[in-house]
Order: sequence, then C-alpha cells, then structure tokens
Amino acid sequence: MKAHIRELVVTLVIVLVVFFAFHTSLQSFRVEGASMETSLHDGQYLLVNKLVYRFRSPNRGDVIIFTHPSGHSSSPYVKRVVGLPGEEVEVKDGRVYIDGSLLDEPEYILSTRQGCDPTVVGDDEYFVLGDNRDHSSDSRDFGPTPRDNIIGKVWFCYWPIGYWGFSPSYEPEIL
Repeated sequence: MKAHIRELVVTLVIVLVVFFAFHTSLQSFRVEGASMETSLHDGQYLLVNKLVYRFRSPNRGDVIIFTHPSGHSSSPYVKRVVGLPGEEVEVKDGRVYIDGSLLDEPEYILSTRQGCDPTVVGDDEYFVLGDNRDHSSDSRDFGPTPRDNIIGKVWFCYWPIGYWGFSPSYEPEIL
C-alpha cells in the first residue's frame, strides 16, 4: 500500500514540475487582426517563448509579443522588431531606414502607408512594426516599446493545422 502511495506522490510531483516548467517558459497567444499578414493570420494560435530574452536581447526581425507601452490595452500585441536600442529609425514611402541607411526587408511586408519622422530608440527600447503596415498600430503610433513590456518571442504556430510550424524569422540587412 505504501509503495502505491509513494508512486502516486512521485507522479503528482513530476506532473506539477512539468506544468510549472511549461507555464513559466511558454505562453499561448491568439493572433487578432491583420497587422502581421502575410506572416501571421487572424485566429492563429501561437506558442511564445518567455525565457529567450532572459538570456539574450531581441534581434532585428524577431516577432515578439508585448504589452502596449501606455498600459491602456489589456490585450498583448504581436509585431516585428525593426529598430534596436540607440538606433534612429525613420519610415518613409513604405521603407524603413536605420541611421539613414535603407533596411533591406524580405517580401513579407505589405505597405503603402506614409511613415514616421525619425525616432531615436532609447536604451532598453525597441521599434516594432506590423508586417501589414497599412493595418497596424505600432511604434509609428505609440513610440518604441520598452524591453520590460516584452513578454517573449513567437516560437511556434499550433493552430490551425494548416499553419503548423515555427515562427517565420528574418534577419533583414541594412544596406
């Protein structure tokens, strides 16, 4: 009898450890809206890696989940990191310029919208943009996002099945 109770307790402890490890390292997120088309689609469910930025800083091209810098929105946002701390970012004629040089972005961008005046990204801040820039509320509207607001990096899409796979990640170059 004692052996069965011991096995049950060990099993429960293992289940709790796995649950808490999963809960502290990953988060589920549902994409709402078209701001990340064509990379991510409305209604997709994603797994977000909440630990990655404890070990390194976000890179240009990372797709991140974050809370709105003003704190007024309860729903997290999903956007792509474009500008890094200390850089000057300008968006004009649908193109992004970093410190005056054109950012060579892959063809995932949908944009005809006017840009924004040059913005210097502060320490521990990131300039984020949606891929579907004509339908995105992003750093052009609310300014750079503080690192403390970043929840994590989009890692994997698990629903719907047709979109199963790892997050599209790009490392655009500055020309």
